[in-house]
Amino acid sequence: MPEMLNAIVASSSGVYKLLTLVSEILSNVTSWKEASGNILGQIKYKTEQLNAIKVEVIAGEKNVMDIVNFNADINIH
Repeated sequence: MPEMLNAIVASSSGVYKLLTLVSEILSNVTSWKEASGNILGQIKYKTEQLNAIKVEVIAGEKNVMDIVNFNADINIH
């Protein structure tokens, strides 16, 4: 990876300095990790909800349309 960063700096005609580039990359990595954690948490929660509805449908307590109409949206903050 250092080769890639050095190539970016070298080809930027001085627009990028190595320290600035590294700082920007690290900043984006943190944001990516936070977004990934948020999304994975939502997926886990939605999966648990959907499994609970499935159990209720099998038990006759809910209608299969509750699964069909399940809101599977994932929000990216």
